[in-house]
Amino acid sequence: MAFHSLRDELYCSICLNTYKEPVTLKCGHNFCFSCITSVASEKEIVHACPQCRERLDERLVFRRNINLGNIAECFRFTQPEKEESDIFCSYCLQHPVPAVKSCTHCDASLCNDHLKVHSKSEEHFFVEPKTSAEDRECSVHKKLLKYYCSEDDLSLCAECRLDEEHVGHKMGPVNVAYKKKKDELTSVQDKLVSRKEETSRRLQKLYQHQTEAQEEPSRFKLQINDLFKAIREQLKSLENRLWTEFLDYSSNVLQSVSQQIKDLEKQEKTLSCMVDDLKLLQNKMDPLVFLREWKANRDSFYEALDPKRDKDFPEVVVLNEAQIAETIHIGLRDLFIELKKMMYAPSDVTLDVDTAGNGLDVSHNLKRVSRSTMAQSRPDSPERFQCLQVISRNVFASGRHFWDVETSESGFWMVGVCYPSMDRKECQPCIGSNTKSWCLSGYNGQYSARHNGTITPLQPVTSARMRIFLLYDAGRLSFYELGDKFKHLHTFKVTFTEPLHAAFWVWDGTVTIRNDNEFCVFLCD
Repeated sequence: MAFHSLRDELYCSICLNTYKEPVTLKCGHNFCFSCITSVASEKEIVHACPQCRERLDERLVFRRNINLGNIAECFRFTQPEKEESDIFCSYCLQHPVPAVKSCTHCDASLCNDHLKVHSKSEEHFFVEPKTSAEDRECSVHKKLLKYYCSEDDLSLCAECRLDEEHVGHKMGPVNVAYKKKKDELTSVQDKLVSRKEETSRRLQKLYQHQTEAQEEPSRFKLQINDLFKAIREQLKSLENRLWTEFLDYSSNVLQSVSQQIKDLEKQEKTLSCMVDDLKLLQNKMDPLVFLREWKANRDSFYEALDPKRDKDFPEVVVLNEAQIAETIHIGLRDLFIELKKMMYAPSDVTLDVDTAGNGLDVSHNLKRVSRSTMAQSRPDSPERFQCLQVISRNVFASGRHFWDVETSESGFWMVGVCYPSMDRKECQPCIGSNTKSWCLSGYNGQYSARHNGTITPLQPVTSARMRIFLLYDAGRLSFYELGDKFKHLHTFKVTFTEPLHAAFWVWDGTVTIRNDNEFCVFLCD
C-alpha cells in the first residue's frame, strides 16, 4: 500500500493527474499551476483553497514547489500513466489498486494480491485488464460469453447455449476453445513459417538464376568470340594451305613448261638449219655431188621427221573443282576434330565392375549394364553398391567431358553422376535420391531429372540415345536427346566439391555406353 500512498501524494486534487509544474498555496496544499489559476479566474473576489476551503487573500500568491515538481516528473518518467484508461482491482474498495489481470468468468479485475488467491480452475480465464465487459457479454441476454460452439464458430452465454439452433452442437468453455484454437494457430504459424522459409529459398534461387542470366550473355559472348576466333584461325590456315598447294602445283607446271619451251626452241632451231641445208642441197646441179650429200644427211633428215621424238606437254590448268572440294573437305574435317577437342573431351567411359551391385549384369567390354536374372556372387567390398547401381572407372575432377548412352525403350533406369563418397551400403541409395548425385531418369517413356529426392518432370523424348555433358569447373551437368534434332532436356547448376563418376542405376531394361560420338557443334552451355 506504500506505493499506492505515494502515488496519491503526487496527484493534483483538481485534475486527478500527476502534478505538472506544482505550486503551493498559503494553506500548504499543492496544485498544478494551470489548475489553480483556472479555478481562481472563475471567482472574481473571494478566493479559497479548493481542497481545505481556507480563505485566501484577494491577490493570490503562488510559490513554485520545485522538489515536488522534480519528484512528480521522475515518477511520471519511471511509471508512465494512462490516467483515463487505468483499471483498478474490483476487490480493493478502500484504496484503488491497479489491476494486472481480468477474469472473464467472474467479470472482475484483479491486482497482484487478489490474483494469487483467485480460483485457477479452467472456467476462470485471465486476460489483460479490461474496463468493461461489453465485448464479453451476449448482446441479447447481457450475460458473459462463457461457452464456444465449434460447429458455428460462435461464443455463447449460458442461455444461448440452450437455444434450439445450438442443441446437439459440440461446445465447451471459451478458455478450452481458446487453447485449442491457440494450438491450431501455432500449427498454422509453424507451417506458414516453413512455407515462408521455402519461399525465401526459392526466391534466393531465382535471384541466383537472375544473376546468372544477367551474366550469361557476357560469358556466352566470350565463348563465342573464342570459338569463332579459333574457327577463323583454322579457316585461314586451310586457306593458306590451299593457296600454298596451288602455288606449288603451278610452280611445278611452270617449271615443266619452261623446260619444254627450251627444248622446243632448240628443236626449232635445228629444224630451221635442216630446212636451210635442204634448200642448198636442192640447188645442187651436179648429180654426183647431190647424191653424195643426200646420202650423208639423209638419216638426220628422216630422224628429225620421226614423231616419236615429240614430247608431251603438260596442260596448263588450275586446280579443278573436285580437287578443291576434296582438299576443303579434308581441311574442314580436321577443323571440326580440333574444335571438338577444344569444346569437349569425348570420354571413353567404362564401368567399374568392382562397384556393381549383385543384382546387375555387366558386359565383358564394360559398356553395357542390365538387371540380372539371378543374383551375382561378387565379393563384398567397401566400394560395392548394395542396390542396382554401378559407377564408372573414370573420374572427372576438371575440364569438359561428354559421353553417350543408349537405353531400352521400356524399363526403369537412371543415368548421371555421383561423388565417390556417396553411401553404397544402404538398400536404396540410388542416384538422384541424395545430395551427392544428379541424374536423368526414364520410366516406361516418362522422363525426369532427379537430385536430393526432388523430381522434375521432363518433356517426352523420341530417341533412346542420350548425351551427357559435364562442365566440371563451370558447375554444369546437362542432358540432351540425340534424335532427329539435338534437344536439350535438363541442366543442373552445381558447385561441385568432389570428383565425379558417371553413374548408372537399372531396375529394368538396359543401358549401353556408346563411343561412336558424332561431332556436334554445341555452344548453349
